Amino acid sequence: MPGPHGPFSCARSRALIRALAIAVAVVVAGAGLRSVLAVAPATAASSPNPTLAWRSCGGGFRCATLRVPLDEARPDGKQLGIAVIRRPARDAADRIGTLVVNPGGPGVSGVDFLRAQADSFPAAMQDAFDLVAFDPRGVGGSGPVDCVDSLDPLFAQQFSPTSPERRDALVDAYRDVAAGCAARSGGLLAHVSTLETAHDLDRLRAALGEDHLDYLGYSYGTYLGALYAREFPDRVGRIVLDGPVDPSLDGAAGTLSQARGFERGLDAFFTWCAGDESCMFREYGAPAAAYDALRARLVADPVPAEDQPGRSLGQTRFDAAVLQLLYGGRSQWRPLDRGLTATEDGNSSPLLELADAYEGRDDSGRDDGALESFWAIACRDGPAIGDVAAAAALEAEVARVAPRLGPFIVNNSLACSVWPQPALPPTGPIAAAGTPPILVVGTTRDPATPYSQARALARQLEAGVLLTVAGRGHTSFGTGNECADRVVVRFLRTGEPPPAGTRC
Repeated sequence: MPGPHGPFSCARSRALIRALAIAVAVVVAGAGLRSVLAVAPATAASSPNPTLAWRSCGGGFRCATLRVPLDEARPDGKQLGIAVIRRPARDAADRIGTLVVNPGGPGVSGVDFLRAQADSFPAAMQDAFDLVAFDPRGVGGSGPVDCVDSLDPLFAQQFSPTSPERRDALVDAYRDVAAGCAARSGGLLAHVSTLETAHDLDRLRAALGEDHLDYLGYSYGTYLGALYAREFPDRVGRIVLDGPVDPSLDGAAGTLSQARGFERGLDAFFTWCAGDESCMFREYGAPAAAYDALRARLVADPVPAEDQPGRSLGQTRFDAAVLQLLYGGRSQWRPLDRGLTATEDGNSSPLLELADAYEGRDDSGRDDGALESFWAIACRDGPAIGDVAAAAALEAEVARVAPRLGPFIVNNSLACSVWPQPALPPTGPIAAAGTPPILVVGTTRDPATPYSQARALARQLEAGVLLTVAGRGHTSFGTGNECADRVVVRFLRTGEPPPAGTRC
């Protein structure tokens, strides 16, 4: 998914979350989000006695709806219902409290994520905490943004346009989506910023009966967590920010950072494939050259999908599928090899399925709204890259450092150049003065939120403590790194951060 100031939303991989939760999303978070509200800090929980009426919703989970004001300036006006889910701690005798989890996005359902992932968290975390997640305003079960029934007309365009006519067609397709958002969700678009969600998060804390917020945020969820710490420093408990974005970056810098990260991830795959005899795609020649030839060919000659009669894979969805897999780092190199090889052999089904997961497309062609929510939140947060001409100029700049993936990454957020709601002013660096330690987890070769952003956020936060994890995927906690899991769980259970300079 495109990120707020760049191209992608950063949840843990949109495909992974959907696959787990529905039975797949990206999740990119953009760096350098911006927003501001005309409300005083630390006021959210002053709303009269927020409450939650829990009900059983299957699988050992309890669900509820939190009522929050649509407009912070009118607390007694129209209300939104925020969908909340909870799974109680497994060991009542060991229970410490409540841990709120956010998977990233923006646009990803926290409710679906927790249903899918709760059992995969380390046992010591499941035993000690009630695990809670929610769908942010404008997402999933919380007043979702609605723009169009299907994104097929948009994804039929070339996100790496090779002519002025193709660029005009792409812009027109985005204008159609933006016009649909204004028509169907116009009253909501001004009230889906991440800062408003941070205030909702404090209302949730109060409704849960907690004096302090214990929180685990991935990717874009790190921006939400950092904003919460800035707004409510005296209510911060144990906060972990994994795969963080740097809120001090402007739109162009954030996009360049992310494009470089994904391009490096793809280059690493090519190096592996060229040197490993088990990589099937090398049969078509040097992997990088074979990839370029295949990708170029898809513009005029899409490859049919055997499992979906009448459908085929063009260049735009090819790029989306590749990015889906790159989120997982080395663990997804063999699926990428299989997808490229199958497409070269005339069957694009494996990659088209991944592209559909990114798009949120079902078998009938309808989309699930996650991308629409992503654009609404990301375009409102900013930072704004500018109009269509500014986006085209940034595309040319990014293409110089990330020629294979950069244009797609830029134009996946082209919606913001034609969006009906303006971006809010910049957030800038976040210090969150006066909080207890906040644990920032940075993965050394994270493609979506490069490690440099983790270092930057840890420096900005007055109480930031950086945990460095060697790896290639997006985020680290709960992905199989025993050292990272051990350090994070210890912090969550005790509040004791690791020593400065800790690496896993």
